[in-house]
Amino acid sequence: MNISGFLVDTITWSAYTGPQTGAKGDPAYGSPSDIKARVERGAFFVTTSSGEEISAAVRLAVVEDVKVGDRIWLAGADTSKASESRTVRQVERAADGRGGYLFSQVYL
Repeated sequence: MNISGFLVDTITWSAYTGPQTGAKGDPAYGSPSDIKARVERGAFFVTTSSGEEISAAVRLAVVEDVKVGDRIWLAGADTSKASESRTVRQVERAADGRGGYLFSQVYL
């Protein structure tokens, strides 16, 4: 199943790569890249893998391997400013009928 027609928005994604070496434990991120997504705004309630129920104001559908802790800049945000990014709080993966990866729902 191809969902590319469903992904009508462009966001910027930067993957969390771990704490910076020699730093105060500040997080390090990869280079930002633009990806296609479907952005939905609303009130979403999800349960994390640790059992915590969280609320999120934004849900994304993406095909990239976005993970909890990554940074996302929505359209119009200044990608040179970390303060304008949002941190991924939860990811739910959707499988196709054969057990393969189809897309992810990402909660910010």
